[in-house]
Amino acid sequence: MSYELKESKINKQGIFTTTQYPKNIEIGLYVSTSCEKGVRYLFKPPVETQWYEIGMLGRYCNHSDNPNTHFSRIDNDIFLISNGISENEEITSDYNIVSEMINFPMDTTKFN
Repeated sequence: MSYELKESKINKQGIFTTTQYPKNIEIGLYVSTSCEKGVRYLFKPPVETQWYEIGMLGRYCNHSDNPNTHFSRIDNDIFLISNGISENEEITSDYNIVSEMINFPMDTTKFN
């Protein structure tokens, strides 16, 4: 793990790198259907599959319309992948993309 929880200009707290992440490097597990790995259950109708945020990365990674990451899904695990992130940069993701991947309805207009 090469990231840490710090104060964020986006939304109170965020995940920041402690090292550089080159493009297409896996940062870590973001959400999963495995409750043993998860910290918070995601549920909104009509979600049928139980998804969980994973650790700090899933819980505190803030939304951006221009994120520095993308997602990779392997079975029922979704990983966060770097688009090229500098040291000490906040790690951001596009909540719209992951919400489509897991069928979790989300209104990201409140994050802009």
